[in-house]
Amino acid sequence: MLVKPENEGKYSCVVKNRLYEDSAEGSVTITGKEDFSIILAASIVVCVIGIVVLVIVLIVKVRKQRKLQEELNLAGLANFEKGAVDSINPELPLDEQADLLPYDQTWEFSREKLVLGKQLGVGAFGVVMKAEAYGIVDNEEKTTVAVKMVKSGADRSFIKALASELKIMIHLGKHLNVVNLLGASTRNLAKRAH
Repeated sequence: MLVKPENEGKYSCVVKNRLYEDSAEGSVTITGKEDFSIILAASIVVCVIGIVVLVIVLIVKVRKQRKLQEELNLAGLANFEKGAVDSINPELPLDEQADLLPYDQTWEFSREKLVLGKQLGVGAFGVVMKAEAYGIVDNEEKTTVAVKMVKSGADRSFIKALASELKIMIHLGKHLNVVNLLGASTRNLAKRAH
């Protein structure tokens, strides 16, 4: 039972039957009235602050997503993540339509877990670096990998070519006679950064 400040006062109880009658009196004093108000006010303030923080986090997340989409559009990679699977023509080779394939986020690997080493080679639009990837393969703390990336300040056609190559490798899957993809770090793809 919740006791409220308006319940404060004197109370009496009378018990009576044919043979006997008895009564008792008592008073109820509510203490801590101020405590209830303080707790209520503090609860309201905490809830309001929580809602404001949640709204700010959502706004920041939406703005970040919009900015990323704008950068992808500027880099000519508007359909990079979602793809346009409905537009794929089965009559044409997949490598000519790779930009229509969706990017599978499960391949995303954190750039912070990758330590670049020496350069292994240079191609038409990219550089291949030796690196150590931490946690990319189950049951291995670190794995030596080759990292392919666009050259610094590369033209957007080179970025699109690398993105297409990535999507093709994802959709091909693992194969004994092909270099296998372990992960990708596409967070800065639209910014033309490594």
